[in-house]
Amino acid sequence: MSEETCEPNGPPQHGYLGEGEWMPVSKRRKKATRTKPRRPGNPRRLENLRQAIDYTVPIVSEAFVAARPMVPGPQEVLARAVPNDPLAGTELDPISAGLYLTRIREALEEQAHELVQVYPAVQWLWYTRRISTDFFAGYLITTQYADHKVMETLSGLSTNATENQPEVKGRSIYPCETSDLIPVAQLAAISVALSRCHSWIRRAGKGTDFVVVDGDLPEPVVDEPLEQAIDIFDQRLADDLQWQWHPSMEVNPVAPDRRDPPSVLMTVSRVLGPWIDVPGWQGQLRHGHMVRVLGQFNLNWITLNGLAESMSAAGASSIDWWRPHTPSLATLLYTLWYDATFISESLGSSLPKVGYLRRRRDYAIHTIDQLMPIIRDGLEACFPGQVPEDGHQVLQVLEGLGPDLWPIETGPVVRSLGEDVVLDVWAASSRLLDDIRIPAQTGGEVVNAPARRFEEVVQERIDQSPWRPADSARALRRHLRLGGAWLTDIDAVAERNGVLLLVSCKNIPFTREYDAGDYKTVRNAATTIDKACRLWEGIVATLKGSPVGDNYDVSQFIDVKGVVVTPQVLYSRSDLTFAETSIGQMRLRGAVSLGELTRALG
Repeated sequence: MSEETCEPNGPPQHGYLGEGEWMPVSKRRKKATRTKPRRPGNPRRLENLRQAIDYTVPIVSEAFVAARPMVPGPQEVLARAVPNDPLAGTELDPISAGLYLTRIREALEEQAHELVQVYPAVQWLWYTRRISTDFFAGYLITTQYADHKVMETLSGLSTNATENQPEVKGRSIYPCETSDLIPVAQLAAISVALSRCHSWIRRAGKGTDFVVVDGDLPEPVVDEPLEQAIDIFDQRLADDLQWQWHPSMEVNPVAPDRRDPPSVLMTVSRVLGPWIDVPGWQGQLRHGHMVRVLGQFNLNWITLNGLAESMSAAGASSIDWWRPHTPSLATLLYTLWYDATFISESLGSSLPKVGYLRRRRDYAIHTIDQLMPIIRDGLEACFPGQVPEDGHQVLQVLEGLGPDLWPIETGPVVRSLGEDVVLDVWAASSRLLDDIRIPAQTGGEVVNAPARRFEEVVQERIDQSPWRPADSARALRRHLRLGGAWLTDIDAVAERNGVLLLVSCKNIPFTREYDAGDYKTVRNAATTIDKACRLWEGIVATLKGSPVGDNYDVSQFIDVKGVVVTPQVLYSRSDLTFAETSIGQMRLRGAVSLGELTRALG
């Protein structure tokens, strides 16, 4: 069955079978029977698996390609959005430029809002998920991801409630002629223009001055050192995309044991580039009938153990830092594991392909209701006192969760279609990962706990590399004292061939505001990381000058170096933070992300 069909067997039931095995039990059965598990296929050897093909993908793509030359391009779209004032040639400082670019952004959003009313939100989703991000490819791999995400976000603005569900052999397939894809091509042009505007807003946030230009985005004022710093930051961010550490979640490399009560969430992540073979399965996941699916999404198993630990550390002092819809997002993705493993016969082909599911509303509600007694304790550990009551509340909250235009957040997560609902799992996955970043201003143990966990994660990465320290060097992870006074804390240690690397860990969150290029947020983060690098340089110099202290001895090392590590790449123009230096066989900047450190360590 495809994602255009609904599960036919009615609401599921769950039961508990011997030896800790969780599985649904139909009311009609007199005795529960256990299916003998089959050995699953290896997703890494996709060439040995059968392939699931969807012929609508090339049809939509070909129509989209044919429609693109028929519509105004991004440059023409921008020309209609540029305001008449200030006059061309006017110089704008970063803050004024941000305000001017915001006017252009809002004008482009207004164009998109009018256009997307042509189709219902579900129809837009059906089209956009069959268009490869490869059509939006740019200099950086992140360009195609950003442009396509903007397009999907804008499509979620549709309030068209027309229930147009043409069916072909039991599947909902929307018209795919070139004329039908013209609005999609128009939206793509607006999206590319808007994404360029977003990029310029982020540059303004990093300190770029601009000059107003007629009928186009303003031109950056020539500042080669600044432009080089921004370009390198963008490239570093693109290279780091798959290496980022999240303080509230952990990724499981394999599916959970089906005998355990569900403690994981099923999420999907986007494949960048053309459609490729991704792992999927036929039937229920517990049977392990693995297949190749031509798709755009990879399946991920995640836990919220990090978040639960942070909330536990905060205890009664914790506050409601999350957004109102966040517990419902987590509930939906918890339920997905149960649905895939024990109930759904079609999820293994639809999710890897298009990242969403279509369900009968009562079916979706009942599935959530059946699992709530099992997952409630885990949800309460993360969101005390705010866990949804039932499936009806989950869908009601998520149906009201539309897209956010700036910073960009996709949506709606749940789109109504008569008696059915379309569950956008990719939108839910993307939003949840942003939502569960605890804001630094929350303060207290709920923020301190992830910082301590980050230190341990950094040391674990080091220990898995040739730079794993000996016990004598590892003992430096303590409060160092010199001359009877506290000197510093060493968060993580690495050593190789006589070179000692001392690591200072700074858990500076990569927030929505930072990603959006908010001038104050970017500036404050740069100030924080620059100050950390100056302080750490001073600490390393002190240790070199005084290699033997009250409770440490680094005299046996040929050289002592230092580096500041953050979860994600952060922008800075400071030479101390930005410049690269040699550390043994590595080259590191004064401040690097965990991903950059991991790759450098080998």
